[in-house]
Amino acid sequence: MRAGRRENFYSRLDALNEFKFDYSLERIKEALTLSGSPQDAFAVIHVTGSNGKGSAASYLSNILVENGYKTGIYTSPHLINVRERIAINNKKISAEKFTAAGAGLFRLLDKNRICLTYFEFLTVLAFILFRAEKVKAAVVEVGLGGRFDATNVNYKNKLLSIITSISLEHTALLGKTEKKILVEKEQIIGSGRAAVNIWQKGLKSYLKKKYGGRIIFADEAYPAAGITPGKKYLETEIDGDIYRSAMIETVQAKNIATVLAALQIMEKKGFILDAGRVKKAIFSTILPGRMTLNKKGYYLSVAHNPAAVKQALDTLAAVYPGEPVIYIFSALKDKDIAAIFGIIAEHKNIKLILTDIGNERGFARGALLKLAEKACIKALYFPDNKEALRRARKIKKNGIILIGGSFYLVKEFV
Repeated sequence: MRAGRRENFYSRLDALNEFKFDYSLERIKEALTLSGSPQDAFAVIHVTGSNGKGSAASYLSNILVENGYKTGIYTSPHLINVRERIAINNKKISAEKFTAAGAGLFRLLDKNRICLTYFEFLTVLAFILFRAEKVKAAVVEVGLGGRFDATNVNYKNKLLSIITSISLEHTALLGKTEKKILVEKEQIIGSGRAAVNIWQKGLKSYLKKKYGGRIIFADEAYPAAGITPGKKYLETEIDGDIYRSAMIETVQAKNIATVLAALQIMEKKGFILDAGRVKKAIFSTILPGRMTLNKKGYYLSVAHNPAAVKQALDTLAAVYPGEPVIYIFSALKDKDIAAIFGIIAEHKNIKLILTDIGNERGFARGALLKLAEKACIKALYFPDNKEALRRARKIKKNGIILIGGSFYLVKEFV
């Protein structure tokens, strides 16, 4: 594709508005039908959850590839380049294939007068590319919720669904209780089977009553023991075997257990998965920003809800007991910053440095400082990200630097 046409394609894609949400599945279903139902050309593993869905999806993709299966994976959001969202055998789709298929999809939509949102468009494009690349299986991560998510369409060859966890997030859209959020997310299960990482008693009872034996609960089938986070990797014992992850948060043990539960279902459906290759794939899975140690000496965490931030800080406290943490933080306006700052305030050894993110949906300086003050946190503020890091290094001494709160901040430090 010529440079001018390529630029025009990306301009049209950006104009779809990444932050528009429209809760109807009719448009995307029509677009998929007109595209020849590409989502039916491969087996599908559908992944949702409040936290951990990106990690679980990546573990599964790595496992399938390591065992010789050509695999597609669709995730969101991206850090640097939108093509990161659509990968074949864990390599992002090429610019040529992405833009050529995307331009073709725009022509189809224009001809039939269909207007998709940004996420809907990329979802259809991912399925078109997976079909064109003849993948055996695709791991499809939900964008938001489940019931009205653009990925929640009919799949002819759906292997299973996964719910990685349930906690309070996007409450204005999904509901103000864990039960209401679960009801939204479990809609992806349909009549199929599922692996879930849900330990809350009331939520488990609800799922057991509704789905019975169609669900495998990871904490029951694959209880994790001896979880040991380290500076560079986490080690855990599950079902008598030792698994390692380069992502050090203790919650990764639960994500691994959830993946093992999913593999149990997949093996019954004909997938041949070698235990040694499974371990190797899990250890080689690295997602930037999932409590990973950057080569420049700081940790990156995209944790942006209270439960995820707590997991990140608790992990650092376990790995570096008593050592000070300098937390460079920023977030989008729709996040529960009051609750997040309440968790930060519980860790007396944290020095908070606030900064800006280059996004109109980001918190303003005054609002962030006010919320920090309410949580009794004496925070510093440097709007420039690089200046925030320079100041953090000056006060670091023997401590640890953690950067996070948003994908949009983390991407500046990857």
